Amino acid sequence: MDCQSFSGNPPAACQGKIPETLLQETEVRVNMIQFICGTMVGGMIGVAMMCLMQINRLYRHDREVDE
Repeated sequence: MDCQSFSGNPPAACQGKIPETLLQETEVRVNMIQFICGTMVGGMIGVAMMCLMQINRLYRHDREVDE
């Protein structure tokens, strides 16, 4: 594409601007990645909390049996 041949306003590609549709696709991808990462981190924290609660319950049960 020869940007010199356009009279008046050249297209966005000649002005060095990113097309609007590409910006929207990028925003959607970023939101999707944030959602996936948040779900994974939240799941890991949830599993870790459940493990800690289970360990606490088992420890308390062993102490009651010993007494």
